[in-house]
Amino acid sequence: MTRRESRYIRPRDMEFTFSWVHGITSEHVWDQPEFPDVFEEFRSEFDGALVLAHNAGFDEGVLKACARTYKMKLPPMEFLCTLRIARAVWPELKSKSLNNVAQHLGIKFR
Repeated sequence: MTRRESRYIRPRDMEFTFSWVHGITSEHVWDQPEFPDVFEEFRSEFDGALVLAHNAGFDEGVLKACARTYKMKLPPMEFLCTLRIARAVWPELKSKSLNNVAQHLGIKFR
């Protein structure tokens, strides 16, 4: 891990479809920057980066959709999916959720 950040990003249209899942509402983001401003802070770290994520297809899709929405060009980067790796390496695990894989490896989340 090279950097750990947590940010709220104001959606362009202020539409909140999944607040019941993540708990984020308009009150959390009304005064926050939009995607292009936040992404610019990280652009150099994404340039040529290998991005690992559990179910990376989702994260890659969201990032690319945001870039399309704002007509931004993303730097070159590659994604590696730890869910795919878990499925290949530990087929015996009943669930390949991030929590289950971490537990299998003896990793505790803080």
